Amino acid sequence: SGRELVDTYDQLLSKINNILKSHSNIDKVFIATDEDDVIRNLERDLHVELVYQKGIFRSNEALRHNHPLTRLIKVRKMHFYLLVKEVLIDTLLLSSCKYFLKSPTSAVSECALFLDKHKNIQQVFI
Repeated sequence: SGRELVDTYDQLLSKINNILKSHSNIDKVFIATDEDDVIRNLERDLHVELVYQKGIFRSNEALRHNHPLTRLIKVRKMHFYLLVKEVLIDTLLLSSCKYFLKSPTSAVSECALFLDKHKNIQQVFI
């Protein structure tokens, strides 16, 4: 199903911490996720500034993304336009990061690497 390619939260946190240990110059982490829980947990567990888009559509206790079509439930005015805008902003921001922890199943990650015209991304981790 591909679900086994997605890291657990503990695996994600471990990868981020390993990157931070080996690159002491990193003082903030940008995260592009559609999971509120991940953001809340990283804010608690990381010891660097966490940067992310605030106020965008993410899964939460009331609405889980257990199926890809869940995102297509219209929950706000101009929902589909805003979904596209939010993912494009995340993609452009990711493309300007120096270090990049890439999800093996994310089209957003692939697009960010493609858009890195100025070769900002120095190292990719999977």
